[in-house]
Amino acid sequence: MLRRWTESVVVELGLDAVRARRRSWRGRVVAAAGRSHAAAEDAIAAAGVSFDAVLGEVLAGQPGRSRSLDVILDNAWTCIDVVAGRFGGMTKAQIQRIARGCVDEIAPDHEVQWQLQRGAATLLIAAMPRALLVPLGEAARRHGLDLRSVTPRVVWCWNGARERLGGDDVVFACMAQGFVACLHARRGVVEATAQAAVPDGDAAAAALDLQFDRLLALRGLPQSAARRFVVMGALGAGSPRWDVVQEDAS
Repeated sequence: MLRRWTESVVVELGLDAVRARRRSWRGRVVAAAGRSHAAAEDAIAAAGVSFDAVLGEVLAGQPGRSRSLDVILDNAWTCIDVVAGRFGGMTKAQIQRIARGCVDEIAPDHEVQWQLQRGAATLLIAAMPRALLVPLGEAARRHGLDLRSVTPRVVWCWNGARERLGGDDVVFACMAQGFVACLHARRGVVEATAQAAVPDGDAAAAALDLQFDRLLALRGLPQSAARRFVVMGALGAGSPRWDVVQEDAS
């Protein structure tokens, strides 16, 4: 029986730039491409054009192969939240309706994505603009790619870092392009979220500290409730409070 040789493409889609990497079935990066786009009145249209162009560049000269596509959306494109409940025994369709109802209250023009966490007592929900997802899907089909996932950056990074962080109570932050998303997790289960714009450079440290404190305060928890403060992204002067971990966007 012949093995199916499959490549993968990962695209990071920001507000003003797109980066892509194509990997062989062995995991080696065999091509990379990137493109910036100026801030425009129609940011979604500008991002869609750059996304399509970057896919063409990273796939240039290699048509007809079986490839999967994963897209990482910067946090500023997305909204995240956590819902507590008793989800054990529910079908995927039932959970989808719950998640859809939560998103419809604040963003009816967004698509919903959910992740049932360990213990089936909390649901991590992400909302992404439908107007952005449509051109991404169309571009993937034009280039012969199987669009496997579209994931908010903070969720992608959390899923990749969760095992490394162990079971500590942790505030986890992912920062990119002046926007931060924070998660408070206990024993690997996300229990609260927060998102906000933050300044660049050295001022980012104080702004992130403030977001961390607010996240705990909203839950009525003291700062001692989190044993670790972990951040991914550019930190300026940094802070002794944080552990800095490198992002693995592969």
